[in-house]
Amino acid sequence: MKTLTISKLCSLNRFKESRYLVRMFALGYILLASGCASLDTSQSAANPVALKNTEITDPWEDWNRGVYGLNERIDQYVLKPAAKSYQLLVPLRLRASINNFFSNLTQPTTIINDLLQGQLEQSLQDTARFVFNSTFGVLGLFDFASYLELPKHREDFGQTLAVWNVPPGPYVVLPLLGPSSLRDAFGLAPEYSYTDAVPYLFDHSSYWAATMVNIVDNRSNKLGLEKVLSLQLDPYSFTKESYTQSRLNVIFNGSPPLPDDLLDEEPTN
Repeated sequence: MKTLTISKLCSLNRFKESRYLVRMFALGYILLASGCASLDTSQSAANPVALKNTEITDPWEDWNRGVYGLNERIDQYVLKPAAKSYQLLVPLRLRASINNFFSNLTQPTTIINDLLQGQLEQSLQDTARFVFNSTFGVLGLFDFASYLELPKHREDFGQTLAVWNVPPGPYVVLPLLGPSSLRDAFGLAPEYSYTDAVPYLFDHSSYWAATMVNIVDNRSNKLGLEKVLSLQLDPYSFTKESYTQSRLNVIFNGSPPLPDDLLDEEPTN
């Protein structure tokens, strides 16, 4: 049986981390160079009303409903039972640490997209959060940055494309991944290919185990939401509307634009 000494394991981890950081920053600089040239700061998230093309249409509804039904069956027979067992068998504090660990691994993606959106101050905050949680927080198992009152953000490439004024395109339900827009679906490619930290920290055999733990952990956090969904006459439409409103909220940093008819109205005294 092969064994790894602590020194070999540490050197292997350092190699994986250095390779990950090189690729991460290389991607960041490439995207930053190509994007900032065309990025109008007046259309950034700091000035959300200037952004257009926020409406998501659903021309592929028949296909989407079919995929939605498939995802629901997979959830009913696989993910939901696994999430319930996970909650039952894994203590709350350990679940919190697991959630913190995987949440911390999303920070490099957030930092890159902070820069691509021209949010320098937020990128510094998120970099500090990542550094503190990765060190004092023991690889992110503990949210040490919260004790320092560093805010937590989540930015992705779909949000960046929105800030760059790329229209959302049609609504689409992705197999296993769930609701999305065409813009957000394209935004998943660089994250899964380059900035997702999990492949850099785990070898091929343990990567899928870590991914499944992350999926089940995320699903366990949503167990309470299904009561709301069960009360809806059309869960598909409710999920679509919830996704649309949620994405508007994160794209505009919690201040989504008012409907056009309200924007056109004169303020009253």
